[in-house]
Amino acid sequence: MSRLNNRLCVLAAALAVATALLAQAQAPARERCSALITTVHLTGYHPKGPFFIATEAEGGTFKVERGGDNCVDGEWTDVYFSLRAVTTSEGDLSPESGRVRLYAPTDGTEPGGDEREIDIDVVGDIDGVEKAIVRLDRDEHSGQDDPVYYNRAAPFYVVDSEAPASVVMGEPTMHINEGLTARIPVFRTGPISGERTVGFSVVPGTATPGADYEEPSSSSVTFSGGSRVEVISVRVLGDDFKEGDENFTVVLDGEGVGAPAETTITIGDLTANDLRPTGKLHHPRQNYTYPRNYPWLNEIHIFTKSA
Repeated sequence: MSRLNNRLCVLAAALAVATALLAQAQAPARERCSALITTVHLTGYHPKGPFFIATEAEGGTFKVERGGDNCVDGEWTDVYFSLRAVTTSEGDLSPESGRVRLYAPTDGTEPGGDEREIDIDVVGDIDGVEKAIVRLDRDEHSGQDDPVYYNRAAPFYVVDSEAPASVVMGEPTMHINEGLTARIPVFRTGPISGERTVGFSVVPGTATPGADYEEPSSSSVTFSGGSRVEVISVRVLGDDFKEGDENFTVVLDGEGVGAPAETTITIGDLTANDLRPTGKLHHPRQNYTYPRNYPWLNEIHIFTKSA
């Protein structure tokens, strides 16, 4: 009787395998997306800014999305990612690289893209707040056309959630061009239950308050209960003068502030690579001041005073 049962089990298993192979053979073959342009980008950023956050206790995630206008009938696109250490160490995050295959719908409806969430585990020892860069790549050996990438790289912050509670800066230095807003991430390490407020100040370096940046309307940042990160915003002003790069520093102060407690912002001078002269020039006979009355001037003019 036992032999008969064994033979029946073997036959059932063989029948299941044959059925699966037949279904696979009858199913339409999925092919690589043949659209002329396929777009791929990062998504699922943290609500406070274009970055991702992980903790030692819970790990973290990021998402990869393909544009939804071109690929049809289950066509796929392979996307490769990597987590490149900045202040993290090799082996702190897992996986540090991998492949994501994005599929279009197979139900015969509208063309579509796809979105995948990638889980990242924190397996190393994190001190305070450390940083990696998540980046979308292509397989250099595949011989396939590269998808069109945008938003292909972003900071991936890793926070020590098991340390004593403190408030620290996420970046020791940042760079921003004229006319934009510097958004400086501030993190809580350790437990995050309950509200927490710390003060901050903006210390001029070579940049001038009111001329190169606006003083923030508030001098404190408040974390609500359960919030891991907040952002300090400083509006950087633009001008037409060739001044070179300038800087200022945002400094945290108050009880419970840890290290690093400050971020130095370098303002990129957008006129640094043109041929216009530095500073302001005034025409001696006419009330013209360079560059505001000469926005088109890209060559050096010498203004001489007539006798």
